Amino acid sequence: APPSNTLHIGLSWEDYKPERPRKTSLSVPRGNRWTVRLSLYPGQGTNISGPLDMQVQGLPPGIRMLSPQLPDLQSVWPMTLIADADASLDASLINVTANPAAGGDSFETVNQQNLQRVSYSHYPWRNVRVSQFATAVSEPAGFSVELAAPSQALMRGSEMTIPVQIVREPGFDEPLEMQCEFAPAGVGTSPALVVPPGESTASLTLSAEASAKLGSSPLYVMVTTTEARGGKENSSVKGDTNLGSERIRVSSEVVNIEVAEPFVSLASEPQSVRRGNRIEYRWSVKQVRPFEGQATVSMLGLPVGMSAVGPAPTIDKNSTEVKVELEATDDALLGLVNDLKCDVQFSVAGEVIHLRTGSGKLRIDPRLEK
Repeated sequence: APPSNTLHIGLSWEDYKPERPRKTSLSVPRGNRWTVRLSLYPGQGTNISGPLDMQVQGLPPGIRMLSPQLPDLQSVWPMTLIADADASLDASLINVTANPAAGGDSFETVNQQNLQRVSYSHYPWRNVRVSQFATAVSEPAGFSVELAAPSQALMRGSEMTIPVQIVREPGFDEPLEMQCEFAPAGVGTSPALVVPPGESTASLTLSAEASAKLGSSPLYVMVTTTEARGGKENSSVKGDTNLGSERIRVSSEVVNIEVAEPFVSLASEPQSVRRGNRIEYRWSVKQVRPFEGQATVSMLGLPVGMSAVGPAPTIDKNSTEVKVELEATDDALLGLVNDLKCDVQFSVAGEVIHLRTGSGKLRIDPRLEK
């Protein structure tokens, strides 16, 4: 028989090759969410294109699945399971399938999960491969998490902060750890953050590289408890983030974030200044996308003995040049300074966005003796 198009769906591997049952055995607290990263990889010789829809068969009663439509085949994609508040404590084996959303060529879906027993030498000594995923409804977590969808696009080369709300049930005041587990390609996220006992707010910082992938992409965070491993209250070894050991895990809903081109792009020619003098460092402004209002410009990477003086200059959607006044003291290091940049601060819909752009050079010369 001729080979058939095949898509393999697995639960995303963690830092070490063995998949972590604590994170990949899907335990959904009543009235809450659990999001898992699916690994998607086509079989040899398989050609799958176009938008794809995900489905799940065999979920326990009271659980439903949400997953954004894939614009095309991705290597990793999030899937969220949501348990009703009155769902019965139950478990089942499920199958995850994908189908072409726009009438494309059909293909076969194969589920695969590798569970490895690891010895103390960290070498696997037994491997179990299964073709279904275990899913269960568990006791309520005592907390939930809400991630606000960004109100504007994240620009290439920029940084934004998104508020996260922790909703605690009465009497639940434990410390919690928050970590982003899925973000667009080329977008960095802030490291894991511990939310102190009783606190209900946190923030997620996103930093887009200049080459970040343009377009819309899913984004979500996981919030976990921080119990000591093995249930020992005074243990110095805490529950593990990567393995998920001893932890209750809850996810936010999956929101969309748009990565777009920056509003402006700055560039400059090499310039020079002598110790004891001032210079108006000139940047040319290339308008890429229109924006409203004014943005302030400050320089980054200035060496010891160099500083900006006077109020920070501003630009608007019509600007073609901006000048930053710099002063060199006698402590300024002589020689060429590379990779000077600008931090351009925009205010969009009441939110502050910082854009890093430009690459400038400045030569610092000795004071001119009379």
